Amino acid sequence: MKNFIKVSSIAALLALPVSVFAAQTLTQVFTTVGELIGTLTPIIVALALMAFFWGLAMYVLNFSGEDKDKKKGRDMMVYGLLVLFVMVSVWGIVNILQQTFSINDSDSRLQGSDIPRVDVPQVQP
Repeated sequence: MKNFIKVSSIAALLALPVSVFAAQTLTQVFTTVGELIGTLTPIIVALALMAFFWGLAMYVLNFSGEDKDKKKGRDMMVYGLLVLFVMVSVWGIVNILQQTFSINDSDSRLQGSDIPRVDVPQVQP
């Protein structure tokens, strides 16, 4: 499991510059990063929920009868719940801030004329 997380993290970090450097303006970079975060968030929540249920199954269906295996299941449940709690808390705080300052999803998109523009020269092969 730890190797999978390491490999996934490295693959994501290596793929990020490819998608960001394909953008021409700063607005496109922010849009790309925002879309990436929007795509990864439900996946991470689903993985945390799966980790919780996997830990629950390990704890309840402890076929070996050893306390070591029960402890692994309990730890997996705690980590899954901790990740879910943190993610839902941050999500709630962001929603509270959006409601407090009257920020809509349509308002959060940056317009091209609202920010300074940086043009990246094209390299011709």
